[in-house]
Amino acid sequence: MTHPDAPQPRHAQSYWLTPSRSLTGGCLLLAGIGLLMYMVGRLGHPHYVEFASLLWIPAVIATSLGAGWVFQRPTATTHRGQEHTAPAPAPLEQSPPPGPQVVLGGGDIDRIRQLLSGKFPFELLDSAVHYDDTTGRLMSYALRAIVPGYLADRRNATMVAQRLQGAVAGDWLVDVDSARDQVTVTRKKPFPPWVAPPLPEVIIDSPEEAIRRYDKFTIGIGVDELGERLEYALKDYHHWLIIGGTGSGKSVFVRGIIEQLRAGGIPILAGDGKGTDYTSLNGEAQMVMISSSPAEHPRLVHAAVQELSRRRRVAQERKAAGHPDPMGFPAWAIILDEFATMRNEVAGLYEEHPGKDNAFVEDLRVMFKVGREFRMHMMLSTQDLYARTIPRDILGQCKLIITLGPPSDMTLKQAFTQEMEPKARRVGELISPESQGRGLVAVPETASVKEFQSYWSYTPGTDIDGPKVPEGIRGLWRTYRDNVSRKIPKLYSRQWFCVEDPEFASLPMAELHALKMVNLDLDDGTPDPQMFQYDKSRDDYNGHLRGSDHDGALRELKRPTVQPSPAPSDLPAVSGENCQPM
Repeated sequence: MTHPDAPQPRHAQSYWLTPSRSLTGGCLLLAGIGLLMYMVGRLGHPHYVEFASLLWIPAVIATSLGAGWVFQRPTATTHRGQEHTAPAPAPLEQSPPPGPQVVLGGGDIDRIRQLLSGKFPFELLDSAVHYDDTTGRLMSYALRAIVPGYLADRRNATMVAQRLQGAVAGDWLVDVDSARDQVTVTRKKPFPPWVAPPLPEVIIDSPEEAIRRYDKFTIGIGVDELGERLEYALKDYHHWLIIGGTGSGKSVFVRGIIEQLRAGGIPILAGDGKGTDYTSLNGEAQMVMISSSPAEHPRLVHAAVQELSRRRRVAQERKAAGHPDPMGFPAWAIILDEFATMRNEVAGLYEEHPGKDNAFVEDLRVMFKVGREFRMHMMLSTQDLYARTIPRDILGQCKLIITLGPPSDMTLKQAFTQEMEPKARRVGELISPESQGRGLVAVPETASVKEFQSYWSYTPGTDIDGPKVPEGIRGLWRTYRDNVSRKIPKLYSRQWFCVEDPEFASLPMAELHALKMVNLDLDDGTPDPQMFQYDKSRDDYNGHLRGSDHDGALRELKRPTVQPSPAPSDLPAVSGENCQPM
C-alpha cells in the first residue's frame, strides 16, 4: 500500500513575492475612483489654477489602468515586472500498483456495535472478535449480557438468537450460554455435498481384542459446521435414537454405522422394519441376526434379553471368583430400523392375543434400562416419532439423538428436551430438504445441539458404479471396500431360533419366546449342515411357505407368437370379378 507524501515546509522565498497583476489592478482602480470622487467634490471652486487640480490626471490614469488589469482573462504568468515560475515537481518514483486493501470485518463489526447502541442489553467482548487472516472477514464474535440472568429466560434467549442470526450478512451459528450470560456467534462454513468416512485405525480380528478396545471404540457420524469430525464413544453414549424422513439419508446413515460396528468386532442384531433393506448383509461378518417380519422382531429382541440374563449370571460368578473384569463381555448392538413401522406391525399381529404386544415393549424397557451395564447397546431408527411410538421412559434412556433432514414440529417436541428444543428449532430451520445427509446431533445430558453433515458410507451390496453414486466418491468407496469391508474377519456365528413350520408367525408371543436359539455356523464360520432347516437364508428353511412361486400372484399371460406376413410376390392373384362392386 502506498501513502501520500507528507507536506514539506515552505521556504522564506516563497512568501516574499510581488503582488499579482489583478491584485495591483484592483488597488489602482480603488485609488483612481477615490481620486475621481475627490475631484468631483471640488467642482464649483474658484476658477484659478492650483496644485490640487492636477490630481485629475493620476485619477484617470489609475482608474483606467486598474480597470484594465482587473477585468482580464487569467493567465498562468504573474504581472509584468516579475515572472515567477514555480519549480517543476520532482518526478515520482515508480511504485507497484497497490494491492487490495483488507478492511477487517468489512463493516460487519460496526453493524454489531450499532445494534448494541440501541435497546439491546449486551456488550461486545473485544477479545472474542476474530477475523479471517486472508480476507479480513468477520468470523466470530461474542456478547455478554449486561443484565445477569437475562438469557435464563427462554423467550429472551430465542429472541437474541433470531436477532443475531440476521444481524449481518451470512450464515451464522448462535450459541447461547445462559449460565455464563454470554452469546457466541460463529460464521458457518458451507457443508460439502457429501463426506466419505475415514478408514478405521484398526480392524478387530478377535473377540478378545474387541473386549480390550471397547473403552476406546467410537462411532463417527460426520463433520460439523467447522469441518471437525464428530465421534462418540459407545461406552459413554449407550443408546441412540435416529430420526429421518424419506429422502433424508437415514438408511445410508444407519448402514454406515453398521459398517463401523462390523470393523470394530461388535456383534449386530438388526431388525429390518421394511423387510428388504438388509438383505445384502445376510452372511456378512458380525451380522448375527436379521429379522424381517412382525413375528421375528419380538424374538430378536427377546434373544438380546436372554443374552443379558446370561451375562448377569456370568458377572455374578466372576465377582464371586474375584475376576478382575467381571463385565468384560463383547459389546452387542441391537439396531431396530424403521421402528415406527415395526411397532405398528407387531401391535397389529398380536392385537387379538392376550397382552397384545406388551411383552415386546417390556423387553425393550429391560434392554434400555439394564443393557448398558452389560455392554448391550440399543439403536432405534424411525421416520416418525409419535407420542405412542416410543414410551417416554425408553426415550429418556437415549444418550444421543440424531435427526436427519429438517426436523418436523412433532420431532422437535417429542425428541428434544425443553432446554434443547429452541436451539434445535433455530438450527433445524436452516436445513434445506434438498440437503441429503444434513442433520442435528443432540446430547440431552449437556443440552448441546449441533448441525452436521453425515458420512456417505459404502456398505456391502452397494453398486459403486451406479447412477446414484457421485463420481467423486467412487474411488474412496473402492478403497473402503477393498481395505475394510472385504477384510473384516467373521468373529461370531449367526444365530436363529428353532422354527419347525411356517405357523410360528401365529404363535402367542410367550410360545415364540420359548423357541430355542441355535448357532447356524460351525467353528470355522462355515454353515452347519445340520442347521440348514433353521437357516432362513436357505430354500429348505422350515419357516418358508411351500408351494408355487406364483401361488396367489397375478398371472402374467403369454402372448401368441406372431407369424411373419408373406412377401407381396407370394400373394395369390386376385381375379377381376372379385374386384367388381357388389
